[in-house]
Amino acid sequence: MVGYRTDLPRVFAACDIFVHCPTYPDPFPTVIPEAMMMGKAAVGSRIGGIPEQVADGLTGLTVNPNDPIDLARALNRLLGDPGLRSRLAAAGQAEALSRYAPRTQAVAQVEYYTTMLRGTAL
Repeated sequence: MVGYRTDLPRVFAACDIFVHCPTYPDPFPTVIPEAMMMGKAAVGSRIGGIPEQVADGLTGLTVNPNDPIDLARALNRLLGDPGLRSRLAAAGQAEALSRYAPRTQAVAQVEYYTTMLRGTAL
């Protein structure tokens, strides 16, 4: 637990693998897309919004919450297979940039509010 940091790009740059494994549901932990945008292989708990952010085996790995054995297996898998780590990092980065980049989010918000103002939103 590092607490509040203002230097996350520097911290992410020093890592090959990023792990976020809360034991409580978080609807959208922003730290995961941030790490993925920085090109880091991500590992996250299958809880809250994390499975929506990390496609297991495609853009990162997910593990059972509060399961250190499952987490250890995932980390050993990434540490033992640099090719997998690189593929997941690249796929995660592409996915995060396409879904969560500020411009993408701004366009989505404008489109949503436009449909609301027209009365066509769900």
